[in-house]
Amino acid sequence: MVTITVDMLAADVINYIHYMGRHVNTVKKLTLKFYKVL
Repeated sequence: MVTITVDMLAADVINYIHYMGRHVNTVKKLTLKFYKVL
């Protein structure tokens, strides 16, 4: 039971990091486009 919980937590953390990484990249791209327009 404990190992399953740890695995699930690890998977959640990894998914969260990937999601945040993608979100940060999207924000960077939008910011670059915005500055190019200016």
